[in-house]
Amino acid sequence: MNPRNKGNKGERDWRDVLNHKFGVNYARTPLSGGLDIRGDIRRKYGSPKSIADEFHWEVKRVEKLNIHKALQQAIRDSRPPLIPCVVFRRNDEEWRITLQAKDFLNILLELQELRQKPSKKETDFEKWIKNKETKRRIRKEVKKKWNTHYKK
Repeated sequence: MNPRNKGNKGERDWRDVLNHKFGVNYARTPLSGGLDIRGDIRRKYGSPKSIADEFHWEVKRVEKLNIHKALQQAIRDSRPPLIPCVVFRRNDEEWRITLQAKDFLNILLELQELRQKPSKKETDFEKWIKNKETKRRIRKEVKKKWNTHYKK
């Protein structure tokens, strides 16, 4: 397979991974960034938004990759507030992602904040249980008052 076809296939493969994981409709950028539009993968117009939209995807499908050069390309081509990252893999290997340490640390901080926040949304089941417990408590109180006032 020639390098161009291999690169195009890599972009399609990564697009399929994003579509499957996020349930969103992503597509290869026309001419793979040859136009004024940069990045290899974009969400199709009208498709629901996803957290993956916050990344500038530079996809590489090569056996030998100069990761520094690839990351510099992603940084150069990305537009704020997108996070530049390089997604790459060799034949018969898993996908890997490289991004700048500052971006990775910011992602970890956001994740930590989310995990530390108590969930404020009460589920229907929790509401039902609370309601049931409240009714049970009221019945006990009424029964106790009934027994103390009228059973003498």
